[in-house]
Amino acid sequence: MDAGSPSHVREIGSVRPQVRASLRYIFQEFGKERCCVIEDPLSSKFHRVGLAEYRFIRQLDGTVTFAEAFARASLESGSDALNEREAIGVLSWLVDNRLADLGGSIPEDRLHSTRERKIKAKLKNVFNFLFIKVPLGRPDEFLSAVYPACRWMCGWGFALLWLITGIAGIGHVAVNWDRFVSSTEGVLAPHNWLWLLLVWAGLKVWHEFWHGLICKHHGGKIREAGVLLMLLTPLGYVDATSSLAFPSKWTRMHVAAAGMFGELFFAAIAAIVWANTAPGITNTLAMNVMVMASAVTVLFNLNPLMRFDGYFLAIDMLEKPNLGTRSNRMVKSLAKRWLLGASDPAPEWGTWDTWLCLGYGVASVIWRILIITTLLAAAALLLKGGGLVFAVIGLIFWIMPMLQGLKDYLAGDRGREKIRWWVAGTRCGLLTVVLMCVCLFPFRLNITTPGVVRYEGEAILRAEGPGFVTGIHTSDGAEAAEGAALVTLSNPELEGMLESLAISHRRQDFKRRMALLEHSTAEYEAEVAMMEALRKQYMQQLRYVETLDILAPRNGRVLAPHLDDLRGQYVKTGDEILRVVNPSAVEAAIPISQDDVDAFRRHLNQPVKVYVEGRSAVWTGRLHRISGRASNAVEHPALTTMAGGPLTVKQSGSAASQRDGGFELVQAYFWGDIALPDSAVRGLKAGERVRIKFRSEEGRSLGNRAKTRFIRFVDHVFASTASL
Repeated sequence: MDAGSPSHVREIGSVRPQVRASLRYIFQEFGKERCCVIEDPLSSKFHRVGLAEYRFIRQLDGTVTFAEAFARASLESGSDALNEREAIGVLSWLVDNRLADLGGSIPEDRLHSTRERKIKAKLKNVFNFLFIKVPLGRPDEFLSAVYPACRWMCGWGFALLWLITGIAGIGHVAVNWDRFVSSTEGVLAPHNWLWLLLVWAGLKVWHEFWHGLICKHHGGKIREAGVLLMLLTPLGYVDATSSLAFPSKWTRMHVAAAGMFGELFFAAIAAIVWANTAPGITNTLAMNVMVMASAVTVLFNLNPLMRFDGYFLAIDMLEKPNLGTRSNRMVKSLAKRWLLGASDPAPEWGTWDTWLCLGYGVASVIWRILIITTLLAAAALLLKGGGLVFAVIGLIFWIMPMLQGLKDYLAGDRGREKIRWWVAGTRCGLLTVVLMCVCLFPFRLNITTPGVVRYEGEAILRAEGPGFVTGIHTSDGAEAAEGAALVTLSNPELEGMLESLAISHRRQDFKRRMALLEHSTAEYEAEVAMMEALRKQYMQQLRYVETLDILAPRNGRVLAPHLDDLRGQYVKTGDEILRVVNPSAVEAAIPISQDDVDAFRRHLNQPVKVYVEGRSAVWTGRLHRISGRASNAVEHPALTTMAGGPLTVKQSGSAASQRDGGFELVQAYFWGDIALPDSAVRGLKAGERVRIKFRSEEGRSLGNRAKTRFIRFVDHVFASTASL
């Protein structure tokens, strides 16, 4: 039966509802409006209602009928009074949350099948492993015991200490920025997982301790603490909902921000420790703490689109209580109205509050879809077959409740919401067609890739053998003639081996002559063969020693800004010494992913737009060369994340990567060369980063493009694991 039908209203009008006497009422202000927070001590829950609802609820003392209570509340509230249907809805809500009793006059299932819905909710929580809540105890007594000793951490004095420490930490990172960027590359490496897990666990305990401490400081209670597993990702929690009853929004915001406040303080201390320690266990732990307590904490906890700390900060800052609930309700109402043609009332589009709720609701839906699909896809890629099964099961548990809710809505009693089925079918079908066209229709998309300016045909001179730099015969920026000696290395061990071979060769020559004088043909031939072998070894060693003299391969200009620092230093085989370039010709080198290489090859010898970082000018270049195969080698360090570029690198133990400092690119790239016009040659310098852009000759669907980029993103994030 419709809850708003005349017969049902007459039945409800004769009952004498009674709210529980143990409920507490606290008043708060949001902007210019007052509201009431109802605290239920038995369930440790808090409910926020408007003043009109509060006046109606206070009339339900069990001595008056629903009709009398509704009339009295209407007189007291005046123009803000609830209408009859809203009053029935409030009574239904009170019964559902066990805040009121109907006295047995009307069975509760006439308003809502509360018991059945609670059983379904419990079953849903049991089987939904996407979000598992594991309570671990009641920490209120512990916090009460430690609060006197930690009281000083809750005042302005500690806030000043926090600010000073934070500035010092930021300063240390800024001074050591290049070192910091290179150090972050190993954070996700498998060998660091155990340390990350320990740091994560410790920081989560510290985070939740701060929530509890500040809540206790303002007079609240912490009734429960535990672990929330979101797709098996552990997140700590404490039940600080008692802070919702604090009259001042600033105290509520203090409690909400306390966890991040504590973690950022730890991050600042870790930054100072990291900057002042040498590589080792302490330095690694400090780096892990610094990253996890700053970037990760801010990304997750400060995000207002999920009900973490950032959400509660946002609703108090904007003074919009129940923003998430109202936004979800609005999104559902508009979906029913626009897609199903239901007769839901339209919102008041002229108010800022409506647009805020709509924007937040749409953004939170998109964010939830993004985060869950990302975690499921990551599980599928990382855990191979088992991860794929996990992802499929998780996807089912995620989608099934939404489909069940839609089924219940369509099959249930919707009251005055009448669905126009032909409108619903037309609109849903049209939306499906539009989405399929957008995702599957091949668009000619703009293709972009980063690049770096380099001298055309530059020669990189490396040490072909190890040795000490004993002679430097040029300088940075000097002109070099082909064949001129630029740097001389010395290796006493190699030179000693050459001298030893020379002595052995002379001895063998003496033995050869003696065999000739003794007319021993067999012995003579053996000595000649041995002498020839020694001669070959000597010539091979001589050529190796001659490589210690580094010569200019062509005419050009020397590029070696740190050449003087090498004097007297020991260099290994493959270490770069200097470069010889033609300063009158520059080009741009670009990495090309394996997904885009076909599009680039179709665009070979075609014009491309060249955008230079930090400059407003745009040049038109020409793609004139693409390498024949992809490689993980670090061809241009300026494009890697170690130098602030976009290409992710990882450590590698292969011999081929040792000349690049033991690093290689996570993803294999082809390399292309962009010929630049004369105007660009005169204005650009080698090492400047650029971005190349052109329109693809062949259309690609957005769905295929999104899939490719998503897989590439996951590969980058979990590169270390993928390489095992």
